[in-house]
Amino acid sequence: MLKAYLPQLNALLFLTFAGLALRLWLARFDLLFSETGAVVGAGYTAVHITLPVLTILSGVGFVIGVGFLVNEKFERIEVITYGIAAFVAIAFIGMVAGVVVQTLIVEPDELNLEEEYLNYNIGFTLAAYDLDTADEALFPVAYNLTAADIRENSATIKNIRLWDWRPLKTTYEQLQLFRTYYDFNDIDVDRYHFDGTYKEVLVSAREMNIRGLQPQAQTWVNTHLIYTHGYGAVMNPVDEVTDDGLPVFYLKDIPPVSPYFTLDEPRIYYGEETGNYVVTDTTTDEFDYPAETRTPTIYMTVPAVLVWIIW
Repeated sequence: MLKAYLPQLNALLFLTFAGLALRLWLARFDLLFSETGAVVGAGYTAVHITLPVLTILSGVGFVIGVGFLVNEKFERIEVITYGIAAFVAIAFIGMVAGVVVQTLIVEPDELNLEEEYLNYNIGFTLAAYDLDTADEALFPVAYNLTAADIRENSATIKNIRLWDWRPLKTTYEQLQLFRTYYDFNDIDVDRYHFDGTYKEVLVSAREMNIRGLQPQAQTWVNTHLIYTHGYGAVMNPVDEVTDDGLPVFYLKDIPPVSPYFTLDEPRIYYGEETGNYVVTDTTTDEFDYPAETRTPTIYMTVPAVLVWIIW
Protein backbone atom coordinates (compact mmCIF):
# COMPACT_ATOMS: atom_id res chain seq x y z
CA MET A 1 0.00 0.00 0.00
CA LEU A 2 2.79 2.38 0.98
CA LYS A 3 4.73 1.59 -2.19
CA ALA A 4 1.93 3.04 -4.29
CA TYR A 5 2.58 6.45 -2.74
CA LEU A 6 6.38 6.36 -3.04
CA PRO A 7 6.49 8.39 -6.30
CA GLN A 8 4.50 11.21 -4.75
CA LEU A 9 6.54 11.05 -1.53
CA ASN A 10 9.83 11.08 -3.41
CA ALA A 11 8.65 14.04 -5.49
CA LEU A 12 7.71 15.97 -2.33
CA LEU A 13 11.06 15.17 -0.71
CA PHE A 14 12.83 16.31 -3.87
CA LEU A 15 10.98 19.62 -3.80
CA THR A 16 11.76 19.98 -0.08
CA PHE A 17 15.50 19.52 -0.48
CA ALA A 18 15.60 21.49 -3.73
CA GLY A 19 13.89 24.37 -1.92
CA LEU A 20 16.37 24.05 0.94
CA ALA A 21 19.25 24.11 -1.53
CA LEU A 22 17.84 27.25 -3.17
CA ARG A 23 17.40 28.92 0.23
CA LEU A 24 21.00 28.13 1.18
CA TRP A 25 22.23 29.49 -2.15
CA LEU A 26 20.34 32.74 -1.64
CA ALA A 27 21.55 32.89 1.98
CA ARG A 28 25.01 33.55 0.58
CA PHE A 29 23.82 37.02 -0.38
CA ASP A 30 22.58 37.63 3.18
CA LEU A 31 26.24 37.72 4.18
CA LEU A 32 26.27 41.26 2.79
CA PHE A 33 24.24 42.18 5.88
CA SER A 34 26.31 40.12 8.31
CA GLU A 35 27.29 41.74 11.62
CA THR A 36 29.85 39.10 12.60
CA GLY A 37 32.90 41.14 11.63
CA ALA A 38 34.12 44.59 12.45
CA VAL A 39 31.51 46.26 10.23
CA VAL A 40 28.15 45.39 8.75
CA GLY A 41 28.80 43.27 5.67
CA ALA A 42 30.83 40.26 4.63
CA GLY A 43 34.03 40.06 6.66
CA TYR A 44 36.96 37.67 6.79
CA THR A 45 35.06 34.81 8.45
CA ALA A 46 32.00 35.24 6.25
CA VAL A 47 34.06 35.13 3.03
CA HIS A 48 36.51 32.36 3.98
CA ILE A 49 34.28 30.08 6.07
CA THR A 50 30.56 30.83 5.87
CA LEU A 51 30.37 31.43 2.11
CA PRO A 52 32.08 28.14 1.09
CA VAL A 53 30.05 26.19 3.65
CA LEU A 54 26.75 27.59 2.35
CA THR A 55 27.79 26.83 -1.24
CA ILE A 56 28.70 23.23 -0.39
CA LEU A 57 25.50 22.72 1.64
CA SER A 58 23.44 24.06 -1.23
CA GLY A 59 25.00 21.54 -3.61
CA VAL A 60 24.66 18.65 -1.14
CA GLY A 61 21.03 19.52 -0.47
CA PHE A 62 20.24 19.49 -4.17
CA VAL A 63 22.02 16.12 -4.62
CA ILE A 64 19.92 14.67 -1.77
CA GLY A 65 16.79 15.93 -3.49
CA VAL A 66 17.82 14.33 -6.78
CA GLY A 67 18.55 11.13 -4.84
CA PHE A 68 14.93 10.99 -3.71
CA LEU A 69 13.73 11.73 -7.24
CA VAL A 70 15.63 8.81 -8.80
CA ASN A 71 15.39 6.52 -5.77
CA GLU A 72 12.45 4.53 -7.15
CA LYS A 73 14.33 3.62 -10.32
CA PHE A 74 17.83 2.94 -9.00
CA GLU A 75 16.94 1.97 -5.42
CA ARG A 76 20.17 3.41 -3.99
CA ILE A 77 18.97 4.53 -0.57
CA GLU A 78 22.56 4.68 0.71
CA VAL A 79 23.14 7.74 -1.49
CA ILE A 80 20.40 9.55 0.35
CA THR A 81 21.59 8.31 3.73
CA TYR A 82 25.20 9.32 3.12
CA GLY A 83 24.04 12.63 1.65
CA ILE A 84 21.97 13.56 4.71
CA ALA A 85 24.83 12.51 7.04
CA ALA A 86 27.26 14.63 5.02
CA PHE A 87 24.86 17.58 5.09
CA VAL A 88 24.56 17.47 8.89
CA ALA A 89 28.30 17.00 9.35
CA ILE A 90 29.23 19.88 7.04
CA ALA A 91 26.71 22.19 8.70
CA PHE A 92 28.06 21.35 12.17
CA ILE A 93 31.72 21.65 11.16
CA GLY A 94 31.03 24.92 9.36
CA MET A 95 29.30 26.40 12.40
CA VAL A 96 32.13 25.39 14.74
CA ALA A 97 34.79 26.54 12.28
CA GLY A 98 33.15 29.95 11.94
CA VAL A 99 33.17 30.50 15.70
CA VAL A 100 36.76 29.24 16.09
CA VAL A 101 38.14 31.32 13.21
CA GLN A 102 36.36 34.48 14.32
CA THR A 103 37.38 34.09 17.98
CA LEU A 104 40.92 32.70 17.74
CA ILE A 105 42.19 34.03 14.40
CA VAL A 106 40.29 37.14 13.34
CA GLU A 107 39.69 39.01 16.59
CA PRO A 108 43.35 38.88 17.77
CA ASP A 109 44.48 40.32 14.42
CA GLU A 110 41.29 42.10 13.37
CA LEU A 111 42.89 45.25 11.97
CA ASN A 112 44.99 43.35 9.43
CA LEU A 113 42.55 40.61 8.50
CA GLU A 114 39.52 42.88 8.21
CA GLU A 115 41.29 45.78 6.48
CA GLU A 116 40.20 44.69 3.00
CA TYR A 117 36.58 44.42 4.07
CA LEU A 118 36.70 47.70 5.97
CA ASN A 119 37.81 49.36 2.75
CA TYR A 120 34.90 47.73 0.92
CA ASN A 121 32.50 49.00 3.56
CA ILE A 122 33.83 52.55 3.43
CA GLY A 123 33.94 52.60 -0.37
CA PHE A 124 30.40 51.34 -0.89
CA THR A 125 29.06 53.58 1.87
CA LEU A 126 30.51 56.59 0.07
CA ALA A 127 29.04 55.33 -3.20
CA ALA A 128 25.62 54.91 -1.58
CA TYR A 129 25.61 58.59 -0.62
CA ASP A 130 27.10 59.61 -3.97
CA LEU A 131 30.26 60.82 -2.24
CA ASP A 132 32.69 58.54 -4.04
CA THR A 133 33.14 61.12 -6.81
CA ALA A 134 33.63 64.07 -4.44
CA ASP A 135 36.85 66.01 -4.85
CA GLU A 136 39.19 66.11 -1.88
CA ALA A 137 41.26 69.20 -1.24
CA LEU A 138 43.47 70.41 1.57
CA PHE A 139 42.10 73.31 3.59
CA PRO A 140 44.95 75.46 4.86
CA VAL A 141 44.30 76.80 8.35
CA ALA A 142 45.18 80.46 8.80
CA TYR A 143 44.81 82.10 12.21
CA ASN A 144 43.76 85.45 10.81
CA LEU A 145 40.05 85.62 11.67
CA THR A 146 38.72 89.16 11.83
CA ALA A 147 35.48 90.85 12.89
CA ALA A 148 34.71 91.42 9.23
CA ASP A 149 34.97 87.68 8.59
CA ILE A 150 32.45 87.03 11.35
CA ARG A 151 30.03 89.62 9.95
CA GLU A 152 30.32 88.18 6.45
CA ASN A 153 29.64 84.67 7.73
CA SER A 154 26.98 85.52 10.27
CA ALA A 155 24.68 82.70 9.08
CA THR A 156 27.34 80.15 10.02
CA ILE A 157 28.26 81.84 13.30
CA LYS A 158 24.62 82.04 14.41
CA ASN A 159 24.18 78.32 13.85
CA ILE A 160 27.09 77.17 15.99
CA ARG A 161 25.49 74.71 18.37
CA LEU A 162 25.72 75.60 22.05
CA TRP A 163 23.29 72.96 23.28
CA ASP A 164 24.28 69.33 23.75
CA TRP A 165 21.30 67.16 22.87
CA ARG A 166 21.96 64.69 25.71
CA PRO A 167 21.42 67.01 28.71
CA LEU A 168 18.86 68.94 26.66
CA LYS A 169 16.64 65.84 26.56
CA THR A 170 16.56 65.91 30.38
CA THR A 171 15.68 69.60 30.27
CA TYR A 172 12.82 68.90 27.86
CA GLU A 173 11.53 66.19 30.17
CA GLN A 174 11.62 68.51 33.18
CA LEU A 175 9.99 71.49 31.48
CA GLN A 176 7.75 70.10 28.75
CA LEU A 177 6.76 66.50 29.53
CA PHE A 178 3.82 67.43 31.83
CA ARG A 179 2.55 63.87 32.27
CA THR A 180 4.15 60.45 32.82
CA TYR A 181 2.36 59.00 29.80
CA TYR A 182 4.31 61.29 27.47
CA ASP A 183 7.91 60.80 26.44
CA PHE A 184 10.65 62.41 24.34
CA ASN A 185 12.48 59.58 22.59
CA ASP A 186 15.47 61.71 21.57
CA ILE A 187 16.49 65.14 20.35
CA ASP A 188 16.94 65.68 16.61
CA VAL A 189 18.87 68.38 14.79
CA ASP A 190 16.99 70.07 11.97
CA ARG A 191 16.81 73.33 10.05
CA TYR A 192 13.88 75.58 9.20
CA HIS A 193 13.26 79.05 7.84
CA PHE A 194 12.20 81.59 10.46
CA ASP A 195 11.37 85.08 9.22
CA GLY A 196 13.56 84.50 6.18
CA THR A 197 16.50 83.16 8.21
CA TYR A 198 17.65 79.58 7.78
CA LYS A 199 18.03 78.42 11.36
CA GLU A 200 19.43 75.28 12.96
CA VAL A 201 17.19 73.97 15.73
CA LEU A 202 16.82 71.06 18.13
CA VAL A 203 13.42 69.40 18.12
CA SER A 204 11.66 66.45 19.72
CA ALA A 205 8.16 65.03 19.39
CA ARG A 206 6.04 64.49 22.50
CA GLU A 207 5.03 60.85 21.99
CA MET A 208 2.56 58.70 23.88
CA ASN A 209 4.16 56.28 26.34
CA ILE A 210 1.41 54.01 27.63
CA ARG A 211 3.91 52.37 29.99
CA GLY A 212 3.74 55.59 31.97
CA LEU A 213 0.05 55.10 32.77
CA GLN A 214 -0.83 53.95 36.27
CA PRO A 215 -0.89 50.11 36.39
CA GLN A 216 -4.62 50.05 37.16
CA ALA A 217 -5.23 52.28 34.14
CA GLN A 218 -3.43 50.04 31.62
CA THR A 219 -6.59 48.38 30.36
CA TRP A 220 -7.19 47.35 26.77
CA VAL A 221 -9.63 50.24 26.28
CA ASN A 222 -7.16 52.80 27.58
CA THR A 223 -4.11 51.51 25.70
CA HIS A 224 -5.80 50.86 22.35
CA LEU A 225 -8.84 53.14 22.10
CA ILE A 226 -8.25 56.18 24.30
CA TYR A 227 -4.53 56.89 24.74
CA THR A 228 -3.82 56.55 21.04
CA HIS A 229 -1.44 59.39 20.21
CA GLY A 230 1.16 61.82 21.42
CA TYR A 231 0.68 65.55 21.10
CA GLY A 232 2.86 68.32 19.79
CA ALA A 233 6.60 68.87 19.83
CA VAL A 234 9.26 71.03 21.43
CA MET A 235 11.81 73.10 19.53
CA ASN A 236 14.58 75.52 20.41
CA PRO A 237 17.41 77.19 18.44
CA VAL A 238 20.88 75.75 18.92
CA ASP A 239 22.54 79.05 19.80
CA GLU A 240 20.20 80.84 22.23
CA VAL A 241 19.96 80.62 26.02
CA THR A 242 17.78 82.53 28.47
CA ASP A 243 19.18 84.46 31.42
CA ASP A 244 18.34 81.44 33.57
CA GLY A 245 20.32 79.10 31.32
CA LEU A 246 17.24 77.52 29.77
CA PRO A 247 16.33 76.97 26.11
CA VAL A 248 14.57 79.68 24.15
CA PHE A 249 11.58 77.72 22.91
CA TYR A 250 10.37 78.24 19.35
CA LEU A 251 7.68 75.62 19.99
CA LYS A 252 6.39 74.44 23.35
CA ASP A 253 3.48 73.54 25.63
CA ILE A 254 0.18 71.71 25.20
CA PRO A 255 -1.61 72.82 23.06
CA PRO A 256 1.51 73.81 21.09
CA VAL A 257 2.32 77.51 20.89
CA SER A 258 4.94 79.18 18.74
CA PRO A 259 5.75 82.75 17.72
CA TYR A 260 6.70 81.54 14.24
CA PHE A 261 4.20 78.96 13.01
CA THR A 262 1.09 76.94 13.83
CA LEU A 263 0.81 73.17 14.01
CA ASP A 264 -2.30 72.29 12.04
CA GLU A 265 -2.23 68.66 13.23
CA PRO A 266 -0.23 68.15 16.44
CA ARG A 267 -1.44 64.59 17.04
CA ILE A 268 1.32 61.95 16.71
CA TYR A 269 0.09 58.47 15.82
CA TYR A 270 3.35 57.28 14.26
CA GLY A 271 6.61 58.06 16.02
CA GLU A 272 10.01 56.74 16.97
CA GLU A 273 8.59 54.94 20.01
CA THR A 274 5.45 53.58 18.34
CA GLY A 275 5.10 49.93 19.27
CA ASN A 276 1.51 49.60 20.35
CA TYR A 277 -1.39 49.26 17.95
CA VAL A 278 -4.36 51.57 18.37
CA VAL A 279 -7.88 51.68 16.94
CA THR A 280 -9.18 55.07 15.85
CA ASP A 281 -12.44 56.51 14.55
CA THR A 282 -14.50 54.54 17.05
CA THR A 283 -17.41 55.55 19.26
CA THR A 284 -14.96 55.92 22.16
CA ASP A 285 -13.47 59.41 22.48
CA GLU A 286 -9.70 59.52 22.14
CA PHE A 287 -7.64 61.33 24.75
CA ASP A 288 -6.20 64.47 23.17
CA TYR A 289 -4.21 66.25 25.86
CA PRO A 290 -4.47 66.91 29.60
CA ALA A 291 -6.03 70.00 31.12
CA GLU A 292 -3.51 72.49 32.44
CA THR A 293 -4.99 72.76 35.91
CA ARG A 294 -5.31 69.16 37.08
CA THR A 295 -4.58 65.56 36.16
CA PRO A 296 -7.49 63.60 34.67
CA THR A 297 -9.09 61.09 36.99
CA ILE A 298 -9.80 57.69 35.45
CA TYR A 299 -12.63 55.49 36.65
CA MET A 300 -13.05 51.88 35.52
CA THR A 301 -15.70 49.25 35.89
CA VAL A 302 -15.01 45.54 36.32
CA PRO A 303 -14.34 44.32 33.72
CA ALA A 304 -12.77 47.58 32.53
CA VAL A 305 -14.88 48.30 29.45
CA LEU A 306 -16.18 51.82 30.08
CA VAL A 307 -13.72 54.64 30.81
CA TRP A 308 -14.63 58.18 31.73
CA ILE A 309 -12.09 60.98 31.73
CA ILE A 310 -13.27 63.74 34.06
CA TRP A 311 -11.55 67.06 34.00
